[in-house]
Amino acid sequence: MMVLQSEERRAAEIIFARNTGGTADPNELGASLRALRGLKLSLDSYIALTYTAHNQKRRTVHDAMDLITKVLGDFGYAPVELLSLLTDILGDVRFKDAAAARREYVINLHTALRQRFERAYPKGTYSD
Repeated sequence: MMVLQSEERRAAEIIFARNTGGTADPNELGASLRALRGLKLSLDSYIALTYTAHNQKRRTVHDAMDLITKVLGDFGYAPVELLSLLTDILGDVRFKDAAAARREYVINLHTALRQRFERAYPKGTYSD
């Protein structure tokens, strides 16, 4: 992510590269998390890792769960984007292979965040 600043405007721009080499590496998210082990997650890293975690070809379910744990630990709160990631994890066919305790944790966290964010952002004319 590049932050572009000038006197008259401030903008953030994310630059992506098209993967033309076939399938993505499912350990991509895990490798990034291992590289950040021991470091506090920055906002830029959080955005990039969350984007990677949404792509099922670039992550394992366990790595996505590890990202959620790291975000909660490093930030001290749950950003709203985690609800979308939790929903993706629950819909992943590989989720059933996770340990029972981790599945229960994800299900309970998803329920709690959904309730919290639905109260904060009630459904209305423009919600889906």
